[in-house]
Amino acid sequence: MRILLIQILLLFISLFSYGEDFKIYVENETSFLFYRENNESKGFYSELFKKIGEDTNIGLDLLPLNPQIILDFEKNDKNIIMDLIETEEREKKFNFIPTFFKLNSKIYFLDKSIKSIDNFKHRKVGLLENYYITKEFKEKYTHIDYIPVQIKSRQEGIELLKDGKIDAFVADNQYGMEIKTESLDLTRIPTVSTNLAIPKSNEKLYYILKDYITKIPHEDLKKLINDARVNYYQYKFKDKYKDLEGKKLRVLLPSGNDYYPLYYKNNDVGDGIGINYLRDIEKILKIKIDYVVLEDISKNFDDIDMTLVNRETDLTKEKFNFSNSYYNFTVSVFNKMEDGFISEVEELYGKRVVVSKSESYEKSTLKSNMDIDYLVVDNLQEALEKVVTGEADFGLGDEKAIINKAFNLKNNKIKIAGNTNKKIEIGFGINKNNPLLYNAIQEISESFLNGNLAVNLYLNKNHKEDKNYSTLFLIFLIGIIIMVLFRNYKLKKSERRYYDLTMSLVGSLEAASSYNDEDTGEHIRRVCLYSKYLAMKLGLSSKNVEEIGNFASLHDIGKIGIDHNILRKPGKLTNQEFEVMKNHTKIGFQILQKSSLGKVAENIALYHHEKWNGNGYPTGLAHEAIPIEARIVAVADVYDALRQERSYKVAKSHEEALKIIVEEIGISFDPRIVRLFLESQSTFEEIYNLNK
Repeated sequence: MRILLIQILLLFISLFSYGEDFKIYVENETSFLFYRENNESKGFYSELFKKIGEDTNIGLDLLPLNPQIILDFEKNDKNIIMDLIETEEREKKFNFIPTFFKLNSKIYFLDKSIKSIDNFKHRKVGLLENYYITKEFKEKYTHIDYIPVQIKSRQEGIELLKDGKIDAFVADNQYGMEIKTESLDLTRIPTVSTNLAIPKSNEKLYYILKDYITKIPHEDLKKLINDARVNYYQYKFKDKYKDLEGKKLRVLLPSGNDYYPLYYKNNDVGDGIGINYLRDIEKILKIKIDYVVLEDISKNFDDIDMTLVNRETDLTKEKFNFSNSYYNFTVSVFNKMEDGFISEVEELYGKRVVVSKSESYEKSTLKSNMDIDYLVVDNLQEALEKVVTGEADFGLGDEKAIINKAFNLKNNKIKIAGNTNKKIEIGFGINKNNPLLYNAIQEISESFLNGNLAVNLYLNKNHKEDKNYSTLFLIFLIGIIIMVLFRNYKLKKSERRYYDLTMSLVGSLEAASSYNDEDTGEHIRRVCLYSKYLAMKLGLSSKNVEEIGNFASLHDIGKIGIDHNILRKPGKLTNQEFEVMKNHTKIGFQILQKSSLGKVAENIALYHHEKWNGNGYPTGLAHEAIPIEARIVAVADVYDALRQERSYKVAKSHEEALKIIVEEIGISFDPRIVRLFLESQSTFEEIYNLNK
């Protein structure tokens, strides 16, 4: 059915397309995303736009962009620019389509002794010419007395770093590194998405490309990326690694059948993030991989060429070099549903903590002087069982693996109790007797971009039964929500902690975001800010203001219990579908009632779709009978929803949103709240613009 719908969509698009030719300019970073071979554009972007052009009958010619003259390119209303950073000035000339990657800013270096950005005082830091990160870094890290060195490209930065001519360089993480580097996140520079910028003079083309890019199936996208990776490195390497061709390599897999998400069995076939990358490596180097498990070999690893997981024990450090990471996660703490939560790792002091022996991080996660009674078991399933039976107080693991394992075991007695600050990087181990293979893997690891894909192509669903996961996520999110708010109560009256609450809540909802509708973390944050501001303007008590500001983010939490096909339907719901959708208010109420957060949170979830004239749902309350907190969130939520672009509608301007809300005075909304909203409408616009 999905394939049929896509084919219908493509047919519809082609009927309204036209045979004009357009130039798409891409910065030539010479990576698998885009490169030139014999004066011809190649790579992922080239194949993607070739496919779009064939399906829509639009000529899309991909050409390299010279960043030095980008302003000249922006003047031509037929020039489409890939990976153009969205700015206020550019928004006047371009419509932007978010594409496939999210970019974080980092500072890359080789000195392992560096632990803080402040350590770069009096050190040489490479800054890319005419690059958005350079401008941001100069503005937001003025307190560091570093020595700026201008560099022309990322590759030049790598070469200068290797030669010791600079101590570090600043760049985003769109492209990996061919050498093993250390890095620190530049948290003062906001995360940005890669965008396709289309001149506003051509709105028809904008909507055609937007529909295509936002609806391309995950499997199609993954295949384009994998094929582009293989083709690029075969082109780049030529005969460089010819001595590896035809070799049969033994790759060590973790013990057990399931090491999600790195490796697992899918209909008796190996799958997972690590396995996907190994399949591409096999094609690129023209080698043959034999997979073996830990029990099949002696402990000296002499006949093992690679390991799937870089388990850095003393023995493996002696035998293996470790590649750049292809997956990372923060270690989570889990316990029984009815037990408490932790806000600090120190709360595990004196507790019984279970870990799987396949994990190499358990003791390094916690402070060495902490008195912790470790219980080591064979696998994650046993770890969950030890916690459920009370033989252990807590367990440690990757949240994604914990949730997936509980899903497959139908275990509803476990929750996430907190998170540590320990970030685990997972890469391949390569036998030190094979330096040629190590060098090849390091080069290919530049393309391991799973961490900054805007859509996670490898973790977009649980790997076993194709079921509705809402119940499982409902159980886990109850626990996570309570954990976040519990932590906030312990640290309340701190403005910074309020901000942490909001961001932690958004983070906890990410696990269910692929099953939810199009609401984003920014939408949740803005609704909180609008609601808190309106509560203050209404003169409510400081306690009420704080609670409304904290709990407004939970207004649509009940949507995790709604079929995602209804949530994501790109069009108007049928009457029957709308009746199902309306249930999210009751589901949200039930979740929050069990969490014991109080009436304010419960009322927001249950009553935020009631209308002033009594024609809302779920109970048909009217006027003052609707709790004040629900009336406030109703206005805040509708204003922000109108401003947002969705798959089935374009975004409204601030003025258009005001007009619609005014039309609903005394119908949907409390007249007094709307009057206060109109008096402060410039503040609402400012909140929206500052939190996009």
